[in-house]
Order: sequence, then structure tokens, then C-alpha cells
Amino acid sequence: MRQLNVRLAEFMSHCFRLEESNLLLEKTIEEQLENSASEVSNWKDKVQESKSLVHSICDAVMENAHLYLGVDRCSADLASLRERYSKELSAGEQVSGKNALLETMRAEFAQSIAELELAVRSMEEEADDLTTNRQRVQYGHASPEAPATGGREQRVACTVG
Repeated sequence: MRQLNVRLAEFMSHCFRLEESNLLLEKTIEEQLENSASEVSNWKDKVQESKSLVHSICDAVMENAHLYLGVDRCSADLASLRERYSKELSAGEQVSGKNALLETMRAEFAQSIAELELAVRSMEEEADDLTTNRQRVQYGHASPEAPATGGREQRVACTVG
């Protein structure tokens, strides 16, 4: 019986140590749960923060896509404007060339008009002289007031007479 008592005492002592270690483990578990609870809430904050970051990244990607489309449109507009500029520059050079040609023609016409006006005046004077000579020849008298004419008018007078 003694041995049973000793074994019972050892068993009780062992149970008592198990209860103490169980209490210690329970305390450790509670501490771990408290720490993990703060980590879990911290983890929830991290998940929320990561979702917010993903959303911000998506917004930035969309904004960049819109900016890229705007830049692409502007590049197309710039290419179109460059093409239009080169065409208009070429057309402007052609117009300048034609304008220079027209200016030259205008100067030539102005000179021709002046020469024609001089020729017309000369012919009008000659026609007046011929009319005067004809009237003299018809009426048969030479008036001293009539200007003296050269051989040309005399030739005309002779042919008429």
C-alpha cells in the first residue's frame, strides 16, 4: 500500500504540475490571442489599405490611358497641321510666283498702254492734220494760220488733190 500511496502522491504531483503547465499554456494562448487579435485587426487594416492602393492604381491607369489618348490625338492633329502647313507653304510659294509674274505683266501692260496712248495721240494729231489739209484742198486755199506742214502733209495733199 505504501507503494500505492507513493504512486498516488506522484500521480497527484504530476497532475498538479500538469494543471500548472495547463494554466501557463492558457495564459500564453490568451496572450497570443490578444496579440493575434491586434495583428488580425492590423491585418484587416492592411487588407483595406491594399484594396485602396489597388483602386488608386486602377484610377491612375485609367487617367494615364486618357492622357495617352489625348497625347495620341494631339500627335495626329500635329501631323495633320504639319501636312497642311507644307501644302499651304507650297501653295503660298506658287501664289508668290504667280504674283511676281502678274506684277511683271502689269508693268509691261503699263508700258504698252503708255506707248499706245502716245501712238493714239500721234494718230489723232495726224488725223486732225489730214482733216485740216483736206479742208484746205477742198476749198482751194491755203490759210496762213495753218501750221506749216512737212513733206508728208504735202504728199497727202497731192494725193488727195
